[in-house]
Amino acid sequence: SRCGMVYMEPEQLGLRPLWESWVCGWTVGGYYQQKHKEDKGDEPPPFELKEEEQVHLTALYDWLVEPSMACLRRNCKEMSPTGDANLLTSLLGLLRCLLTAAIPGPHDADVEEGGSRQKQLECCFLFALFWSTGCTSDAAGRAKYSLFVREVMENVDVIDEKYQGVATALAVRKWVKPTYEDATQFQGSVECPPPDAGDLQDWCYDPRKGAWVNWVDTLEKFTIAEDAEFSTIMVPTGYTAQLSYMCQTLVTHGLRPLVCGPTGTGKSVSVVKCVTSDLDQSKYKPIQLGFSAKTSAHMTQDIIDGNLGKRRKGMFGPPMGTVGIIFVDDVNMPEVETYGAQPPIELLRQLVDCGGYYDLKEKSWVRIVDTVMACAMGPPGGGRNGTTPRFLRHFHLLCVDSFDDDTLTLIFSTIVKGYFKRGYSGDVSQQAGNVVQATMRTYREAMKGLLPTPSKSHYTFNLRDFSRVVQGVLLQEPSDQFQNKPSVMRLWTHEALRVFGDRLTDDTDRQWMCDHCSAMCKEVFKCDFQSEFDHIRPADETETGYGTLRRLFWGDYMTPADEDERPYAEVPDLQQLQERTEEALSDFNSASKKPMELVMFMFAIEHVSRIARVLRMPGGNALLVGVGGSGRQSLSILAT
Repeated sequence: SRCGMVYMEPEQLGLRPLWESWVCGWTVGGYYQQKHKEDKGDEPPPFELKEEEQVHLTALYDWLVEPSMACLRRNCKEMSPTGDANLLTSLLGLLRCLLTAAIPGPHDADVEEGGSRQKQLECCFLFALFWSTGCTSDAAGRAKYSLFVREVMENVDVIDEKYQGVATALAVRKWVKPTYEDATQFQGSVECPPPDAGDLQDWCYDPRKGAWVNWVDTLEKFTIAEDAEFSTIMVPTGYTAQLSYMCQTLVTHGLRPLVCGPTGTGKSVSVVKCVTSDLDQSKYKPIQLGFSAKTSAHMTQDIIDGNLGKRRKGMFGPPMGTVGIIFVDDVNMPEVETYGAQPPIELLRQLVDCGGYYDLKEKSWVRIVDTVMACAMGPPGGGRNGTTPRFLRHFHLLCVDSFDDDTLTLIFSTIVKGYFKRGYSGDVSQQAGNVVQATMRTYREAMKGLLPTPSKSHYTFNLRDFSRVVQGVLLQEPSDQFQNKPSVMRLWTHEALRVFGDRLTDDTDRQWMCDHCSAMCKEVFKCDFQSEFDHIRPADETETGYGTLRRLFWGDYMTPADEDERPYAEVPDLQQLQERTEEALSDFNSASKKPMELVMFMFAIEHVSRIARVLRMPGGNALLVGVGGSGRQSLSILAT
């Protein structure tokens, strides 16, 4: 009651003060220039702006920043909510990184390559704009954003003519449309606009060449090593090139990337690869954390402290001369406490905000120096909580949407073709494309037709399911029994049933899966679905149905466990399979203090085969769901 309170709404303050303080600070004699001279002495500044360049950049800001943000808010769906000030801060941070590379040194230094300083300024500004205000939405939102920005760059009057909603939002923002009356000033066009093909985010500006380059063209030729494990293969695509470039650019300039996207899109793998191999490991020291719902602030602080050393009293950091990169995976997983906070995230926010936190033993403040943070998370929802804007405002948000069909085909075709060159017959090698196409169609159809409901809440599919089908197919080593197209078709059918079919709970869905496999067999593999399964069809079935497909087994358990090589192969004789399972049970009972008295009927053998397959796969995990006494524990023990 005795304090005078002045409340300023962000909308009333606007974005202009942020922009003007930054652009004036980097102009000759500005705040950032003076601070750099105090810290670095006679070392040249990263870059300097002339007075006329400051005016030119401000004209670009007035032209595109507010309209692009209004379009994002009005027409696009963001994966994680952002604030306008956060987006502008991201734009300014990335623009600083780009200008440091494009026009380094004093303002009167000559630009050695890439074109004039004005061209470099314009292209760097556009690239920073696209990768701040245009990279927080999904694929559909990026397409809308790209169309809008291209049309505005052609003619700014299109906002009033075609985008009434955006025009209304701009009126609320008090945006004034540029008039270009002064012929000596900016006239609403740039020297080197981005190409018209694809989305704006598909193009990268290379300041050395002075040209826009497609991300795919920046990739080096990729070959899979002969001894590479499936789980370690990362096929470079346009998405990986984008994330690698952005993470390296931001981290090396002390900025904080936050990668957001659905499960299975390679967020964590891309960032981990960047911080552990792409960056100079003699200069950067990675510190990796993974959050879960039960992660506490105490655990988080212990992990960070355990990777840092004491510099002096009250100051900790990585070894001298290095920068610690704290990478936090699934940063939005910690559960929300009673008062609405997430303690581990509040600890990280305090570390970023204040440069340290309190030592829990001595109750004294500890400064953490020479560290930068990078995070990855999934979109809020489905067990993931929303994250406070006070934390997110410190990060540059990079959103990755689910891959399109072309990208998925590129990734998995590269892997399957690489594997099928390892001694497989020519007929088998030619089926690499069919395996990927059939898996693609199955994945897309399952996403559309097998939707989660309250009674089927586990009907959730992601790109990891796609990967598991391909990984299962590649478990089959070259052999005399695996020589032709029908063998590949049966193996693919088995793996699709294990990944997608075993999750289904009623006969209607199982029949849908059977019909889909039949369609893939005819349309993709060009095989007769009925005749190829004659050898396992039960006597009471006249056509190949789900009952027949239940008798399709593939595994390595037919070979005794004491042999070095246990090939993953089809099991043609069910009687031998039953005898082998009973033999394994007998061997276990003879050596165990707690023998299991089990009757190995075919339904139990099916489950043993499924569990054994999951355990054989590197990184395989299974969740067994069933009523008490249904044999989950006993069959799991037998499968091992």
